[in-house]
Amino acid sequence: MSDKLIDRAAFMIVTLEELEGQIAANGVVSEYQNGENQWGTKKSPEVEVYNTIVKNFISITDQLCKLLPKDEAYSPANEIAAFLVEASGRRR
Repeated sequence: MSDKLIDRAAFMIVTLEELEGQIAANGVVSEYQNGENQWGTKKSPEVEVYNTIVKNFISITDQLCKLLPKDEAYSPANEIAAFLVEASGRRR
């Protein structure tokens, strides 16, 4: 179970980085047209996907933290973050 969670988290890190690049290049707002004379702006699709993935990533990292041994001197959040950053580098 933890292997699949780790794979998903690593995939999410890579995807979030790609989305960050798209958002940086295109901005957080996109224009739309509804009909002939209706124009407006809305949150870009990339931002919506990014927000969804971030929420799921937080959920997965929480699940992974719960799988780690309980030790007061041990910081699971730091260990998981370091591992996921390393794992995401291997997936590229």
